Amino acid sequence: MESSQPSPPNELITVYLVFKQDQNSVKELESLFWKITDPDSDKYQQWLTRKEINKILKPHSKCYSLIKKWCEKQPFKKVIRLKNIVDRQQKFTDDNIDSLQQQLESLVVITPEFVIDYYKIPNVKKIGLPRNDVSQSSIQFLGEYYDEKDLQKYSKAVNIRYRPLASKHILGGINNQSNPGSEAVLDVEQMSGINPLAENWFINYESGVNPDGDGENFYTTILTLNQLDHLPQVLSISYGDPEIGL
Repeated sequence: MESSQPSPPNELITVYLVFKQDQNSVKELESLFWKITDPDSDKYQQWLTRKEINKILKPHSKCYSLIKKWCEKQPFKKVIRLKNIVDRQQKFTDDNIDSLQQQLESLVVITPEFVIDYYKIPNVKKIGLPRNDVSQSSIQFLGEYYDEKDLQKYSKAVNIRYRPLASKHILGGINNQSNPGSEAVLDVEQMSGINPLAENWFINYESGVNPDGDGENFYTTILTLNQLDHLPQVLSISYGDPEIGL
């Protein structure tokens, strides 16, 4: 193993400092989280923007001042800036769409309507949305793709509004619709069924992070999301790796 060597004196090095957040601010954000996700709360689905969240969690100005003073006493040439960073689903075809719709009506299956009724989720088809810019996203890994035509036929089968995904809302990789995966199809369609009025996003990574092609890109996903000015308000994630390996 080679020992580390001093950096050249003119090399620019970026150092990230992680500030512990004020516990009262964390409690305030957690309290808001439960209110926003509680159908009985007057703040239900009043989602916060990244700017609003940062405002709650932003460290006190004294914290920045103390850290900056400490840095200036170190052998650093210059402190430039401190920044606050806070079972398989059956595929629909033209031939079986009518028979599948009959099955949905006659069999006990998990449909969006069942999920909405069972968990007492507000039915947006009846009451609408509290605001127009509600969005939701499915995050997939290892080449899991969804099928837009299948989504359209699924929407017809369960009697929901069909909303195609905009190309600008497909992030992280391609969506090979000729080879859809059951996880992606299930997530996108169930998500669309539970809230058919929301804007849908799809985030996908084609290959894994390990040499054998396995392993979900959680780190890359987090970096990608952190660079977005506008995040989907709901993220649905499917993965199969042991959490100890994340």
